[in-house]
Amino acid sequence: MSMTVVPLFRTPAVPDAWHQSTAPGGYEWWRFYAEDVANHLRVVADFFDGNPFHPGYLRAYARYRRRPTRVPPPTPQNFRCVRFSFYRGDEIVAEFAARYEPSAFRASTERASVCIGPNQFSTDDVGTRELTIIGASPRPNSCCVGATLCFHPVSAGESRHISQPDHHWTVPGSAFDVQGTVNIDDSSIAFRGRGVCEHRFGTRPVDDEDAGWLMSGGALMDNGGLLFQQSSGAGTVVRVGGAAADTRPHHSLRGTDWRRSRWAVAYPCRIALGEVTLLNPHIVNARVSAVWVRYDAIANDVHVGSGFCEVINLRRLSWPIAAQTIERSIINADGSGGVAAAMASSASPAEPSGQV
Repeated sequence: MSMTVVPLFRTPAVPDAWHQSTAPGGYEWWRFYAEDVANHLRVVADFFDGNPFHPGYLRAYARYRRRPTRVPPPTPQNFRCVRFSFYRGDEIVAEFAARYEPSAFRASTERASVCIGPNQFSTDDVGTRELTIIGASPRPNSCCVGATLCFHPVSAGESRHISQPDHHWTVPGSAFDVQGTVNIDDSSIAFRGRGVCEHRFGTRPVDDEDAGWLMSGGALMDNGGLLFQQSSGAGTVVRVGGAAADTRPHHSLRGTDWRRSRWAVAYPCRIALGEVTLLNPHIVNARVSAVWVRYDAIANDVHVGSGFCEVINLRRLSWPIAAQTIERSIINADGSGGVAAAMASSASPAEPSGQV
């Protein structure tokens, strides 16, 4: 008697296209980061086919692992989310996280193009990526937020693909010039700067190996950029837009002089990325389970650009009170769930942000 083997994902035409993952606890994640240096503006956009930081997803996966013959496996299609943050200087102007029905998702297996509800990005034949964001921000003040940004590659280069047994990371071979607008209610803010993007997918949760934390980020410079990630042990640094890829493990990536945010999430004050070091940290977003930090990028004692880093405390995603706070902050696309609670919590700046 033969057994039918069901693939956990399919290999697409290009590494950062949709992998059609059906793995229990699996995920696929596209991130866009851009900054307008002249106007001190920053945007971060995340698209998830299976949000690996959603506490409900992790609870469902834990139940399935305990009783795999009795509990249906949770799959990425039930936790499709979009997250967007807009900063001016070190202040949050607007941000939201939203979860959408499975039917609101469309993606291409031929190129990096994804649509989740009214939010989408698409890639043309030369690698230009157009990003559209539409949502409602409950904090720091209730407002409608939207963005239309075009990421133009500044150089030709092959994507870097770093694989582990269950987790995969793809970085485009070019940094990007970024132009467009960000809309806050009736105000339109011009954006012109530089950016990077990256893509991850996995066949089990990020924290399934009990790493405890995930650190990721990078640096934007005139001659390109760097991206890095680390969950345990040595991390990986990838040069974006340089003459050659650098994917060697950097043990110094663990960082030094660790401090804690007001919600006691640890972050490094110094991160060594080969010839570039990130120094002078400034917290721009402190959440109950994560912290976003910006840095100065220094090479040979010269300021060469800016750096950014997100540290996520993965264990907190399973803490009952923290998990409840996070889930209350996530807007459900059908209008139920976290909207009212998120609006209420944003009324007082003393309340923690639940978003991961």
